[in-house]
Amino acid sequence: MTFLVDLSRHPRHVRFRCRARKYKFFFSDQNDGCLEMSWKCLILGGILLQHLAVVNSLDELQKYYLSNREASCNDNSRAVIFIGLQATKKWIIFFESGGLCTSKADCNQRYLNKNSTVLMTSKLLPDKVIGRDILSSSKSDNPAFFDHNHVLVPYCSSDLWLGLKTKTSQNGSFNFLNDSSVENFSFKGRKIFRSVFEELVQKYNLSVAEKIVVSGSSAGGIGVLNHAKWLKSQNFAINAKLLFIIDSAWFVNFQDGIKSRVKREFASLVGLSSEACADISYGYSCCLSASCLISRGYVPTAIQTAFVFSMYDIYMFADVLKRLEDEGKTAENNVADFLSVVSMYGGAMNESLEISNRSMASFFVPACFQHTYFSTSSLWDEDSVLRPLIEVSRDNGKFR
Repeated sequence: MTFLVDLSRHPRHVRFRCRARKYKFFFSDQNDGCLEMSWKCLILGGILLQHLAVVNSLDELQKYYLSNREASCNDNSRAVIFIGLQATKKWIIFFESGGLCTSKADCNQRYLNKNSTVLMTSKLLPDKVIGRDILSSSKSDNPAFFDHNHVLVPYCSSDLWLGLKTKTSQNGSFNFLNDSSVENFSFKGRKIFRSVFEELVQKYNLSVAEKIVVSGSSAGGIGVLNHAKWLKSQNFAINAKLLFIIDSAWFVNFQDGIKSRVKREFASLVGLSSEACADISYGYSCCLSASCLISRGYVPTAIQTAFVFSMYDIYMFADVLKRLEDEGKTAENNVADFLSVVSMYGGAMNESLEISNRSMASFFVPACFQHTYFSTSSLWDEDSVLRPLIEVSRDNGKFR
């Protein structure tokens, strides 16, 4: 028989085999001495199991409710964070993605959709998750940040982490009515964002940090950029090196894409009140656009910021494809039209990078049809709670 330990650990399988020569021991009925070595196999197997258990425990992030009761999700449930601590003064804090809702009717549909309900409540989240990508404790998977304290902040406010509006209700209760004339939800994204750092200062010594990396995907990235000035002004950032990593939050207003996605009602719905949100120099609210936030000076130029996004981010580019298809055009019969719009969209993306105040910004922009690159936890596993909110299928291709 063969002694085999097979433990699945994302993204690899770790296997240990015991065979007869060169320390690969094999259990055999032949008189070759292997049976006498079986105890060594068991010891080695036990050591491996113990090592993997330690690694998995490092990858585990435990759930904690934020102490500030005002930091609440759309349904008034308390917002949570997942934390994995190590003996270090280096931190990486990641804010999740999840789109937004821009009207009462839109928010009602978001809540009723089984794939997006979890983006409006903390009640469906597990007690612990496994950190992945930039929140992994594996040196080989995450050489830059494996030895940092890891913090994952789930998204549950549907407001780009910017809202500051409490639903008028009795005793903070939540009673959903599928009626677009009713205010069902609170929008407390701004309060959640800032409460995360207050919690880390008060309970986990963030105030003595030497390095703080703040990151976010899509809506999370927009949230990070909008809170940049506030982050830079805080005492915990005075002596710490502050860095941003922004994933898939670079949106361009190609063919009025931003305007068509974000209804005018959004600002009053969620209680936007920031200076950037009131700035409409670009023809739409500046707080929705990374390029506007940087060029207009809402992101301090002293903060090193790395951007990762697709040239043809499917979150926005899907609207362009849909407009062509609504005109009755197909990729098979109208190749020139599709190639033309791809070229124009790519040109608009390139042009958007030619902005002022970008001296401390760096960009990685692959020519992909993809939205978001980081899957920072097991919340994104197939059998878990988070699902892509955008999925575009064309022939045999599927883009998320």
